[in-house]
Amino acid sequence: MEKWNRDFRTKIDSWPADISISHADGLLCMGSCFAEHIGAKLVARKFKTLVNPSGILYNPLSLTQTLGWIAEGHRFEDADVFEWQGSGTVIITTVAFRLWIGTSCWRA
Repeated sequence: MEKWNRDFRTKIDSWPADISISHADGLLCMGSCFAEHIGAKLVARKFKTLVNPSGILYNPLSLTQTLGWIAEGHRFEDADVFEWQGSGTVIITTVAFRLWIGTSCWRA
């Protein structure tokens, strides 16, 4: 009978990356709570890091649109934002949100 492998981890060969970051670089972390956690660790280590400037984004369409807005220097108008049902939560109307409100699951 074969002996059990007592090394309870997956060994992965690694090598130096072709790029590196330093404290002189500006970093942007966007996405889900994973981006929040990684961004917090970078900030704690004194890296110049902007973490989810438009809030947590969960899908590729919202990430793509937000990166486009940043690249274009987009300025929001009153028509782009609204308060969600008097809750104090402000929503920026993204393409994904506009598609969602066009479905039958929308309940205003």
